Amino acid sequence: MGDSANVPDYKTGLEVIPGTDNPDELEDGAVVKLILKREGYCQDYYSELKKKGDENRRYYKGDQIDKTKLKMNESPIVINRILTSIETIIPIATEKTPEPILVITPSTKNNKKFARKLESKLKNLWEVEIDMDKNLKMGLRNYACIGYICLKILWDEEKKEIDCILKPMNSIFFPRGYATVDECPFIGEYVESTIGETIMLFPEKEAEIRAEVKKMGQGDASDDSKITRIEYWQDDMYACIFGKLLLKKASNPYYKWKDESNDDEMNDEGNPVSKNDSELFNIFSKPKKPYLWLNEWSFGDSMVDETTLIEVGKTLQDNINKRKRQIELNADNANGMKVIAGKAMTKQQAQSITNQAVSTIYLPDAQTAAGVVEYVQGKAYDEGTFEDMQDSKQEIDNVMGTHSTTRGQQSPEETATGRQILLQRDVGRLGGLYTSIESLAQTFYEYCLQIMYVKYDEKHPILNYQKSQSLSDLDKEDFIISKEFEDKKMRVLVQQNSVAPDDKYAMQENAINLFKAGAMSLKDLYEQLDYPNPEKFARNAMMEKIDPFYLFPEIKNPSEFDPRAIIDLKSILSTAEGEEPRLLGTSRNISFLQRYITTFTDYIKGEDIDSDMPSYSEISYINQLFIGNYLTKLTNEWTELLNQHQQSTGGDPSQPPAPSQSKLPPTNLKTDITSGSGAVGLASSAFGQPQQPLMDQQPVSMQGPQIPPQQ
Repeated sequence: MGDSANVPDYKTGLEVIPGTDNPDELEDGAVVKLILKREGYCQDYYSELKKKGDENRRYYKGDQIDKTKLKMNESPIVINRILTSIETIIPIATEKTPEPILVITPSTKNNKKFARKLESKLKNLWEVEIDMDKNLKMGLRNYACIGYICLKILWDEEKKEIDCILKPMNSIFFPRGYATVDECPFIGEYVESTIGETIMLFPEKEAEIRAEVKKMGQGDASDDSKITRIEYWQDDMYACIFGKLLLKKASNPYYKWKDESNDDEMNDEGNPVSKNDSELFNIFSKPKKPYLWLNEWSFGDSMVDETTLIEVGKTLQDNINKRKRQIELNADNANGMKVIAGKAMTKQQAQSITNQAVSTIYLPDAQTAAGVVEYVQGKAYDEGTFEDMQDSKQEIDNVMGTHSTTRGQQSPEETATGRQILLQRDVGRLGGLYTSIESLAQTFYEYCLQIMYVKYDEKHPILNYQKSQSLSDLDKEDFIISKEFEDKKMRVLVQQNSVAPDDKYAMQENAINLFKAGAMSLKDLYEQLDYPNPEKFARNAMMEKIDPFYLFPEIKNPSEFDPRAIIDLKSILSTAEGEEPRLLGTSRNISFLQRYITTFTDYIKGEDIDSDMPSYSEISYINQLFIGNYLTKLTNEWTELLNQHQQSTGGDPSQPPAPSQSKLPPTNLKTDITSGSGAVGLASSAFGQPQQPLMDQQPVSMQGPQIPPQQ
């Protein structure tokens, strides 16, 4: 147990709360009396907040009109601008994960590595394992109604993991006059569960629970009947009661307590109590109630905002609804009406000439000089009514920071810069809310670290959910256990402005412009455009330019063979001794030479490159030697050009790229070329060519960005 030093002092001038704050002095019966006494003390404040919250919730749902006060022909139409604005704020405020930054001292290499590991675990808890995004969305709806968000962080004994749940409005009670949850001496929860569920939680109290149910006049209640218990928290203690029955009392289970005796003892949660001061590590300097709190519009003397988003917008919302009803009535009356004199026509006759487009009034005792039926002209529409309604809509947008740009609307003439200016206005208006969310996130991360140290007796994994990792994929470093926290001093922060929204449209438009100007890579562009696999998209786009058939190897290239090479081959074969084409030394086009050489080598391999040409094995020995000699010269020339290109461009990716390795031609002929009559030895030295083994030489590659092969 803790002592009175752990209990916050009450502020001077604030009303003293009844009861003692030293749990060591309380017996079980006294604990129940204390909780019930404090609950009674908070009832007036609880009722006040409940009334405000319930009324604001009606406005959120669109229940904004007292139908008994509507005049004849008035419809209960509602333009729920409050709902639109709140539901615009919520996804923007919860879109980004608050970025944790962990600082561990001493600042060693291992501690820095451990800090990064903890940051990953904290983000996993926020994004996936707990889904704080969902909690915040529900919490912000409560915040708009009642002026605070209360989340409870806890240890799930079944999952053996940290959890966090929203405590909705009307489910907790606390005293008035405290600015923060740390200053507040206690918080009580109303927890509803069935009798059977309550007995499962406290099996040793089953008989007493059933007896308490009978005392409340529910002796015939089944185990499925709902009952409400109170969970009560101080910084250093926890208790749970049902009626006047104490179900449990314990020290704060999320703090490591020092035992001052000499005997081995267990605390109330069954955890061993440390005796060595050096082992008494806690993230918190003292125990804290397990609640995360958010409020923004306060003067520093209340945990609840002085007003709420809905309260600020209610009168404007009433005006919008009123003006909308007036516009509707004006539109109905614009067509005019018929006045039928009863002296000249019976009611049955009048019904036969009425229609829905024009209202009809039947006056049984009237007669008209103008005739049996008289038409009354409708009144012209008053533009001021519509303008006043639009002004009220605009003012709600001003108050809540939800103008058209923030809602995602965009006019055709709007520029990226213009959008950014408009968005920043709303971001500034809601900046306090984003800062408050970051503060709540920091408290969440701190409490997670505290619980990790107390409860992580076994290894807990850190999974990369983006890569769909399983436990079998993890290394031994991808786990956390509480003993790793020892001898370390930790501090967790949240990166400033990590929650504030970005204008995706403006950022994407700027990215496209940067790419067009050559100031952004293709991969970075795809990342800015939120493509799922930017590296794959960028690689495919580049490879399609370099070698389209690399992406589609199953599609045969209709122009696989170079037409110039085919013409030159035919020219060589047209003479007995061959005639060398005039290509050598005349072309500086690397890609063309590659294609040209590939066609020659494919012909030597036996490819049918042209139906009018004989196969390589059918041509004369002299022609075979001539083709081999010519191809060797051409390959050396191509290799020299490639090296020159490398030296001149330095691997500039904007220059023509190196040929794909899969398409590189051999740089020399094999010495064994099969002819029709057998093998013929071909020595390039006989023709004055270099004797280096060019066939086995690695092709020269250009420097520059390397594109990994597609899997």
